[in-house]
Amino acid sequence: YLQGIYLWVDPTAPDVFTLLMDVFGYEEVIVEHRRKRIEDEIKRLGGQMIDPEPANDYYDRVLTGLKDIFAAGVWHFIASGTLRIDDITFLYKIWREELIEKRGYKKAGFGGQVLPRCWLAFMVTNYREPSEWDEIVKLADEINEMAFKGPLVPYGIGGRDGLRRIVASRDTGYYRLLKTLKKTLDPKNILQRGIFIPEEELR
Repeated sequence: YLQGIYLWVDPTAPDVFTLLMDVFGYEEVIVEHRRKRIEDEIKRLGGQMIDPEPANDYYDRVLTGLKDIFAAGVWHFIASGTLRIDDITFLYKIWREELIEKRGYKKAGFGGQVLPRCWLAFMVTNYREPSEWDEIVKLADEINEMAFKGPLVPYGIGGRDGLRRIVASRDTGYYRLLKTLKKTLDPKNILQRGIFIPEEELR
């Protein structure tokens, strides 16, 4: 079976879509058969196979404790949410037209991952210097406002500098559920106090 499909689009090459796939099976002959079927379909659609070693190295580091994975800086996700695969172009267009072309911000890539019934899609950047933080938060707020007016369901709320303000301003029931869970499971407000839910909203 096909365990995972991951999408990545680098901001330096916004027309190049890279798919990473995990293929599993109980016998080597089955794995090879499935891998060949996938490769044949990629070629039929005009794609090409590339060196898998960078991806293998990345996931090896993830599985062995994130060694050196944050060397490029701290990650910050923008417009992270779930949506139907048919709607992924909606978020891609915002990333390309609004973030890269209009605002000239070319440090954020576009990515996605298949979930059981939908896609998780996101834009992600990183920063090393505290001075970069204000610019990233300002850009993220603008892009988040656009993205969540469409068919995107927030993937978490990301704290006070993430999606909390946007999620809280839309009375969808999701934010109320989070507050109910917080009050029920952490009645003394010990865990991450003030990060995901403001303290005054828990009184």
